[in-house]
Amino acid sequence: LEKGASATQVVGAITDVLTHSLVTLHRALDEIRNENSGWFESLMRKLSAPEFISCRADDIYELAGFSAPVVIGAFRKNTGGGVSEYLQKRRIECARRLLEVTCLQLTDIYEFLGYSSLSHFIKLFRKYEGMTPGEYRSRYGNSGLTSLTE
Repeated sequence: LEKGASATQVVGAITDVLTHSLVTLHRALDEIRNENSGWFESLMRKLSAPEFISCRADDIYELAGFSAPVVIGAFRKNTGGGVSEYLQKRRIECARRLLEVTCLQLTDIYEFLGYSSLSHFIKLFRKYEGMTPGEYRSRYGNSGLTSLTE
């Protein structure tokens, strides 16, 4: 800027510098994310382990080592849905398997999966499967099975 520049010129120059800095920072962050693109696949492998079946969204953010918006964006990009939706679908899938191959009580299943109440578990199960867990077990369960503790 020249000596004696107007306030408008000074503000314009500062705005240009800040805009350039933000664009440069954004590009650098994109490069870092691209370099670390394997983190999502690694996270998904970890989440497939049984000990993470009852984890919460906050646990996933911590496990990923990225902020919630970054993890949420990665889930939307890679799964088409959010973190909570992924967790719900995974729990319901596990519930289906448990109903098919065990004689575990519904109370044991919903507690294992990390649900806070039986009614909430039944409501979500019906949302995803179109029937209650009891109806699902009657239709698809193997009646010759015993409980896991016998």
